[in-house]
Amino acid sequence: CGAHWSGDVNDYYLNSYNSAGGQLKYTAQQEIKGIPNGTYKLVAAARAHGNNSYVYAKANGMIYKTEIPNMGDRGGNIWESLKDDPIASGVHDGAGYGWNWVEVADINVNTNSMTIGCSTNSAVTQENGFNGYWISVDNFKLYYTNADYSGTGIE
Repeated sequence: CGAHWSGDVNDYYLNSYNSAGGQLKYTAQQEIKGIPNGTYKLVAAARAHGNNSYVYAKANGMIYKTEIPNMGDRGGNIWESLKDDPIASGVHDGAGYGWNWVEVADINVNTNSMTIGCSTNSAVTQENGFNGYWISVDNFKLYYTNADYSGTGIE
């Protein structure tokens, strides 16, 4: 806790740090079972100090992923959308915390399950290794996006 996107210093979030730059190999994930087959979208609040960290979903032997923007602890699209709010505009001395809404779209599920998570580990992300010091992720939301359903997200 301490740098949540909301400005609440007591709000907890996933966070991992390694003082040896480029050495962080962090993965947090959860399997979700018993969901309807179809197409999904995963959204999470995330920030990173470094490149090659991802929010991802795994389904049917495929990985769907979006890189977390390397913004450190400044700015971010969450802060940008709230900067005119009198309370949010003061977050982190008016500079935001680097948090962005990160979206992984068009996740196809045909086995009634998927795994969602975040990672800096190239063995998980199938990308080059993370070259920074830390990542933070929170507020995972999963949406069933088939055209015939207009339900709300699963948090």
